[in-house]
Amino acid sequence: MIAIIDFWKRSISRVSPIGENSMSFLPQRLHAQIILIVSCILLITGIISGWITARNQTAGLLAAKRADASIMARNFAESCAHHLLVQDYAELESFLVKAAESPDIRRLQLCEPDGALVWDVVHNPGEQPLAKTGLTRLAPPGSGSAVIIQETGRLVIWQPVMAGNLLGWLKADFSLSAIREAHTRTWRKSLFLAMTWVACSSFLIVLLLRPIARSIENLTAFSKQLDEHKGAQISVTGQSLEISELGKSLNEASAKLLSTEQQILAEREQLRKSEENYRRLLVTIQEGIWVIDTEAVTTFVNPRMAEILGYTADEMTGRNLYSFMDDHGRQVAERNIERRKQGVKERHDFEFIRKNGERIFTRLETGPIFDEAGEYAGSIAAVADITEARKASMQLHASEQAFRAVVENSPDVIVRYDREGRRIYVNPEFERVNHLTAEQVLGKKPVELSTELAPMAELFTEKLMVAMEFGAVTKIDLSWVKDGRPVCWYVRVVPEFDAEGTVVSALTIWSDISERKQIEEEIRRLNEELEQRVRERTAELEQTNEELHKLNRLFVGRELRMIELKEQIRELEGKE
Repeated sequence: MIAIIDFWKRSISRVSPIGENSMSFLPQRLHAQIILIVSCILLITGIISGWITARNQTAGLLAAKRADASIMARNFAESCAHHLLVQDYAELESFLVKAAESPDIRRLQLCEPDGALVWDVVHNPGEQPLAKTGLTRLAPPGSGSAVIIQETGRLVIWQPVMAGNLLGWLKADFSLSAIREAHTRTWRKSLFLAMTWVACSSFLIVLLLRPIARSIENLTAFSKQLDEHKGAQISVTGQSLEISELGKSLNEASAKLLSTEQQILAEREQLRKSEENYRRLLVTIQEGIWVIDTEAVTTFVNPRMAEILGYTADEMTGRNLYSFMDDHGRQVAERNIERRKQGVKERHDFEFIRKNGERIFTRLETGPIFDEAGEYAGSIAAVADITEARKASMQLHASEQAFRAVVENSPDVIVRYDREGRRIYVNPEFERVNHLTAEQVLGKKPVELSTELAPMAELFTEKLMVAMEFGAVTKIDLSWVKDGRPVCWYVRVVPEFDAEGTVVSALTIWSDISERKQIEEEIRRLNEELEQRVRERTAELEQTNEELHKLNRLFVGRELRMIELKEQIRELEGKE
């Protein structure tokens, strides 16, 4: 074992060409790494094998212990039942004390069925069992059969005391220290065997790897020559087959190394061109780029950034970030830089002061810059001028406030629906008319709150979805009967579009026209009555006219007859 350790120390103390890239917890030499890994595998295998053996042995001992303890508890319970039947409590105490003298028994407790303690015998290691009684109550199992509970370091058995009926419970505590000691002995033995196995195996591995290590050292010395003969072909003669094969591989590697170097030079040239394109992009990009160092001093700005603030790039370079803002902005900027130092990337709006004193609103995409050591080296930000957009946003906000003032004070019910037909806004008039709060209806469809009016809600939803589908203003008349009175609503659906012309929602304006409908219905009814009366009066007039016509004909006939008679009289008078 000492020889193995000495060989191990010598292996670790040697310097390898790849030592700087090796993992710190492994030796630098390959054969030493092999020994370490194989030894660890063997040790772990031995430990696992010993653990399995100890566990299986412990399981077997524990199973046997449970069986023996169950038999003892059952015998104790039978004896206790006999003493309880004859009510010989003195003999019962003697029996329990004698039974507790068993080295594995730590405690025997006898209680009545309701848990009232009869006897409690405690056996501490190295002492005589001690019996006592008292008013303590136990909590026996609810079932009528024996219960075995394994706890830390002990085995507890609840054994019912039976004599036809349940006379009580016997609780027996058995110590598992013997099993634990056996487990410890087995584990120590297995560990010793594992260490012996590792030592012997490591010694054999050292004997096998010693000539291989010498060959590897020779190959390493040979490979060092390739650095000065990059691209050349080195002749390897008079060496072992392994070294000859490695020499061929190294010659191929040398040629590839030369090709790789040429490729790296080409890639460097390509990288230089890429950097030029990147700088050209920074110059022509429409967003400002601003870089500061750890002291918040400007180290780079592109022309667009300088244009946003009204400076030239040279004027801004070297100036402190805080010189482009007021005192309040400085406080905000200092907090933001602390967040950059913590590695936080974020987007936020910020107010700068231009060279002419004009305030300008910008939107920043900021992020930290760290050096190779992971230390904070500064910050970079992409800056966009949003002054005009902010003004437009403020105007839009004012417009929305005016709209909300009109909508929330409107006598009409106004509801906004999304493309799924769910309510996303209701005005106070809706809450007053329907006796529902906005929280109760927002996010729900009309059919989800309608019961008796479910068909009407489905009809309205169908027409609403059609209006949003075609993006056309739609008018809907809805009517139903509530509490014996007709209810009529005139609904106007106005689709709402986003900037791309897509319908995103619909605003509905509900006007209660029930009273107007009732007035119209009353006018219609009065018109019908008037028409009926006109028809009746017309009929009466027609009948009267008919009668007058008949009388007229009668009177005319009489007049004609009188004229004829007068003419006949005149003729008669002329003849005379």
